[in-house]
Amino acid sequence: MNTALRPYATAGVTLISAGLLAATPMVSASPDLVLRAVQLTAGQDVGLVVGGTGTPIPGPDYIAGADAYIQRILPGAISQGVFTPEGGSPIYTGVKSLPFDTSFAQGTTILTSEIEQQVAAGNIVAVYGESQSSTISGMVMPHLQQDGVAADAVKFVLVGDPSNPDGGLLERFDGLSLPSLGITFSGATPPDTVYDTTIYTQEYDGFADFPKFTLNFLADLNAFLGIEYVHPTYQDLTDEQLNNAIALPTTEGYDGNTTYYMVPMADDQVLPLLRLFEGIPLIGKPLVDLLNPALTQIVNLGYDNPDNQGWDVGQANVPTTFGLFPSTEQLMTALNNMGPALQQGFEAFVNDLEHPASTADSSGVFADLLSGSSAGGALPSFTDIVNGLSSAVSQGYATLLPTADIITSLLLNMPAYDISLFTENLFSNPLDAIGLPLAADTGLLTLAAGIEFMVLQETASSISTTLQDLF
Repeated sequence: MNTALRPYATAGVTLISAGLLAATPMVSASPDLVLRAVQLTAGQDVGLVVGGTGTPIPGPDYIAGADAYIQRILPGAISQGVFTPEGGSPIYTGVKSLPFDTSFAQGTTILTSEIEQQVAAGNIVAVYGESQSSTISGMVMPHLQQDGVAADAVKFVLVGDPSNPDGGLLERFDGLSLPSLGITFSGATPPDTVYDTTIYTQEYDGFADFPKFTLNFLADLNAFLGIEYVHPTYQDLTDEQLNNAIALPTTEGYDGNTTYYMVPMADDQVLPLLRLFEGIPLIGKPLVDLLNPALTQIVNLGYDNPDNQGWDVGQANVPTTFGLFPSTEQLMTALNNMGPALQQGFEAFVNDLEHPASTADSSGVFADLLSGSSAGGALPSFTDIVNGLSSAVSQGYATLLPTADIITSLLLNMPAYDISLFTENLFSNPLDAIGLPLAADTGLLTLAAGIEFMVLQETASSISTTLQDLF
């Protein structure tokens, strides 16, 4: 879950929710298989780096990026990579790879074993989890405590956590199960863990900062695009950004061991929702600058924040599912902000038109597409053509399975979830009985559309590569 999707994977799509990225071939999981970058001796401080979806074996660059976080919680630790499956079928790692639930389970077994081996050797351990491995880390915590691992022996630093208690996608729809897709919305990273834990979240990261008020479709769509544009960038954050991260409030008297931080979007950045328009020649930047300030006020109404910012400010340690509407106070804040936002957007739009930025010549893209085999390469043999076409047909056929799984989830699991929400609230709160199923469906339908689009996009890209290789 942590590497970037291809740049135009989300064009035209209508959203997803957990963002649950560059696909890497899956490796069969083995609880005993661990990638050790450094040989360690007993009594050392050890950093265990666990990758996200599609990164089963963290490479040197990935470990180096994670080490910047590890040094914040355990200075002087020597970091090494740990193998975990990190599967994400039908997206991210291919249709025939491990689904999320299986990957979570195997990853939990592997990471628990590795931590306990390190602690048994007398080492203090700091675990870096990103995206899927953040969820795995949360699943590991109770196992460690049950096995008697001392509270001061292990620390965790988690980024882009889909199980973030207030904002994580797997907590927003806690209790929902989609067996055909192999994913269960498993709830929150334990806020009452005995182990020191630090969780960093970026504003608009759709996996870790999913809107609370899912009836706000624009907020949902923005969060989905944030999975592509924001979620993969935690290792790009600077020390200054991390030092200035906002410590989120917790419940009064909270004596847990987890600290929650929010990294706001930089002032010079735009909503993920508008990033696709930036590349349009001539009009792209003016259009984005015109829409961004006002659209931000609308998108932020999807979050529970009186100041109408893009994250919840309830209690970061409280597991929070989706809801219906923002407060009146927040609505008034958005309305008060709208006038200045419209003015700011218009002024930026006029300035962009008066001082147009130079744009790259896009003719080269079309030239490359039209060039074909003009370089003079040999024509493919008849056998090569048949094999290539057979491969393309096979890849196209492979999309039928995840498509059927998505339809099954929509026709069976989603109605069952709606009925449970309706019956649970019918007598206690009739408004929730009607509204919560609608809110759930808004998020889940866009999730389904997003998954289907990503499957089709990956397949189209793969077929295109196969056919291009022929000529």
